[in-house]
Amino acid sequence: MKKRFLSLVLVLCMLLTTVTALPITANAASSGTCGDNLTWTLDNDGTLTISGTGDMYDYTWSTSSPWYNLRSSIKKVIIENGVTSIGYSAFAGCDGLTSITIPDSVTSIGDEAFYGCDGLTSITIPDSVTSIGDYAFAYCSSLTSITIPDSVTSIGYGAFYGCSSLTSIIIPDSVTSIGDGAFSVCNSLTSITIPDSVTSIGGSAFYNCSSLTDVYYGGSEDDWDEIKIGWDNDYLLNANIIFNY
Repeated sequence: MKKRFLSLVLVLCMLLTTVTALPITANAASSGTCGDNLTWTLDNDGTLTISGTGDMYDYTWSTSSPWYNLRSSIKKVIIENGVTSIGYSAFAGCDGLTSITIPDSVTSIGDEAFYGCDGLTSITIPDSVTSIGDYAFAYCSSLTSITIPDSVTSIGYGAFYGCSSLTSIIIPDSVTSIGDGAFSVCNSLTSITIPDSVTSIGGSAFYNCSSLTDVYYGGSEDDWDEIKIGWDNDYLLNANIIFNY
């Protein structure tokens, strides 16, 4: 009887040891702050939600966003109404990101905000946005379409650099300048519509856009000749330019 009792105790001890040794999986969502009055939450489905009012903090590669170490888990971003800016480098390197919602309250998209988000295929920018920062969508290599609203007045340095799947783009009448390298290495870009409001096109803005064949320009040939066009824009200058479009 004693032997049976001792055997039972030993078996129970072994079971308890095995259960204790099993890894514990944390299912709780991650969260924190990303602005003076903004909070963020990442749920277990990979949806990052940003809530509150005001500007998002700016980040850098050395001072990364609070969700940077979780970026491989981020599939979708929902920015709720009330957020007024998307910070510098906010979603840089989120290569699993496939969908983002930007509300009408956002007025600016910071430098490198979506740098290297090569899972994004399309994005809609609301009419409230007035500025798109340098390298904001650089190396979004799967991006095939983007909406630039009439509220944007300038396209930043390298804003769409390396968007190798982008095939066409329409620049609205509100834009007056296209920054250096803005569409550089967009080697699938076949056509672009440029309004007569544009007075300057930066150096290498269309560098290595080897598929560019048609440029639809809103003004006359004389107007085109007045535009300050920087260096290394041979593919733009050698394309078929359709005037008064």
